[in-house]
Formats: sequence, structure tokens, C-alpha cells
Amino acid sequence: MHISDLHFGSQFIIDGESRWRKAIARAPFLNHVTGYFPHGYQVANALAIAVRRILKDRRDQGVPAVVVHTGDLTASGSRAEFSVGDTFLRHGHYLENGTLAGLSLETDFRQRTFDIPGNHDLWHRRSPKDHSAFTSHYGGAYPRTREIQTSSKLVLLYGLDSNRSSLIQHRLANGEVEASSLATVCEGLASRKGPSTVQIVCLHHPLRLRRRTAPRMFGIEVLKLRDRERICRELFEAGAQMVLGGHVHRQVHGRSPLTFVAGSGCQISSRPAFWQLDLFADHADYTYHHLPRHQLHFDTAVTRSGSAAYS
Repeated sequence: MHISDLHFGSQFIIDGESRWRKAIARAPFLNHVTGYFPHGYQVANALAIAVRRILKDRRDQGVPAVVVHTGDLTASGSRAEFSVGDTFLRHGHYLENGTLAGLSLETDFRQRTFDIPGNHDLWHRRSPKDHSAFTSHYGGAYPRTREIQTSSKLVLLYGLDSNRSSLIQHRLANGEVEASSLATVCEGLASRKGPSTVQIVCLHHPLRLRRRTAPRMFGIEVLKLRDRERICRELFEAGAQMVLGGHVHRQVHGRSPLTFVAGSGCQISSRPAFWQLDLFADHADYTYHHLPRHQLHFDTAVTRSGSAAYS
């Protein structure tokens, strides 16, 4: 499961879940600052129901499943927001009707999730208090690796922190990957490359966007990763077979190389969406789940499915 950009606010149930708030959040001139708007709790509940159902189906079939979250768990990186987001992932939040809204991943949490930081998770990175909240959720340094053994392949997940830009570029939501981190991941990819592995790199800022899907302001592309074409080339030459990202709140799929960008998971200011990726020996089946406006259950989602060979 590939989710991203949940952008939780400082409390789960937000009183202002009104038509007025939704109208402001969806204003066209605010397209590039939607990360500042917190989640919608009703949409978050819809996401939780859909993801839990798919995970239960995989568990019943004896298929290992991991939730990959490619950053921006929070709206501004505060301790309160991390608490709301962490509770959503591990347990859930009780609604007034007694429903538990959350993914309930507490059992073997670190084995069932793979988290990558986003720029909003580090928004207050000059504050020791808020940075400690970040590290308490995401753990130590990046890059990091996770191994998942399936019946046919060893799946290797590599996590890169793409938020290493200068403070001013960070405020503009532009990303950067440290050269040493990229070299470490490329060395890992090259050393494990072979017919028995599937290697997937995860980072917040997307590596590939079509021109019509890339966010723009006054005709200039924004929210970019520095040197992304070079980074993309080096990763795939080293042995990456798939790259997952988020950040731009748009659902994007590219085949050459194989990339998936997840939309915002539970914001009313964006089109809530996520990817379901089923990995096989030589290809991945993918399903795009998108919640239409004014709908509060992914059973009514617009879905698009397909299959793609690994790069």
C-alpha cells in the first residue's frame, strides 16, 4: 500500500469541517499551498476503512503487506500533529459514533510500515522540540533499508530523505538529496541487484512528472527536487526497479522508468487517493483508488488498474 501526504492537524476531529472550509481549501489560487491545510477527519476515516480492508484480504491470503508512507504525515511538523498522525497509523481515533478511524498497525509497527519524512514534517526544524517529535516517529538517520521476504522474491525498500535543501529552498518546498545518501543507496542497489530481488526506492519529492501534471506557478514548475533527472538515472542504473514518491498531491504513474506518485491521502483540499501495488516475480499490478468529491467512502472510488514490468 502506498499512501502519502496525510497532513494531519493538531486534533483529529476538526470542528470546521464545513462547506465554507472546503470551498476555501479548493480555491484554484491555493493549489500550490494545500499542504498547509490539515486533513479532513471524515476522509481520513474513509482511507482507513479502505486500507484496512485490503490489508485484511492480504493477511487472509498469507501475503505479506507493508504500508509505505512517503512523507508529510503532518501539516506543519508540530508535536501535537505527530501525535495525531502516529495514533492514526498505530491505533485509531474514536469518532462520536464509536467507530475507530485508523489503520491499527501497532502490532509489529516497524515491520508493517515504511515511513519517509516530508518537507512539512520538518517545517519547524529549527525548534528542538518539534525536531524531537519528528525523530520519535521516524527514528534515526536516513537512508534506511527494509527487507520483505515473499514466496518468490526478496523485496528491498530503500528510504531517502529528500528534504536536505537550504532553509529558503525548504520553505519553497523544493527538495535536495545529499550526495553521500544517494551514493549509499546506489551502492546498496548495485550490491543486491539480481534475479532474486525487487528493489524499490522511496522518497518524498517525485523523480518523474509529466509536463501536464507538474505543479506550476506563472508557467514555472515548482515543488521540484534538485537534479532529479540525474538522481533518477543513477538510481535506475544502480538497480532500482521502482520509485515511490508523493509531495505534489497528484496521482502519477510512469512506466519508463517505473514510478508511482501518490496523491494526498486524506485532505479535503486535494483529491484523496492512494496506490495499491501487488508485487510479482517480474511485474507489479497496480490499482489507483481515488475518492470523488463529496464522497466519504472508497467503495465509491474511481479506480484504475493495470500491470507494469519492473524497470
